[in-house]
Amino acid sequence: MTIGKVDGGTASNILARRCSFIWDLRTPEMAQGDVIEARFREAAERLDAEIKSRAPEGGVVVTRRTNTPGLAIERDSAAETLARALTGDNETRAVAYAAEAGLFQRAGIPTVICGPGSIEQAHQPDEWIEISQIEEGALFMRRLIERLSA
Repeated sequence: MTIGKVDGGTASNILARRCSFIWDLRTPEMAQGDVIEARFREAAERLDAEIKSRAPEGGVVVTRRTNTPGLAIERDSAAETLARALTGDNETRAVAYAAEAGLFQRAGIPTVICGPGSIEQAHQPDEWIEISQIEEGALFMRRLIERLSA
């Protein structure tokens, strides 16, 4: 769980009229996320009641913006079989990324996530991708085009 954005207040010496934050929760399995979110919501409800007992106009509101399902490993899916054939990589990896892949999979479309670079350098200041990784990504795309146009 991460808090990616916090907003509120007008100055450091004035009590903020409102404060909001946007948080993100990523877990390998949806059920784990549901349990964590339920605990978060229960705590928010308790805090809401406590605030309203002192200031009825105050409170806590939790709004779910999205609920993107994780991508489940499907070792023998058409997408995984194709990716393995194009890359020669037979290792299965699982990570807690949020991506549209889980939505495609839920719709019955075999799906994998692949691409150049390392998560170690991604989504941070000065993120970067090694040139060799970009070249491997381009080779993958050429192989995919050849395979699909044959």
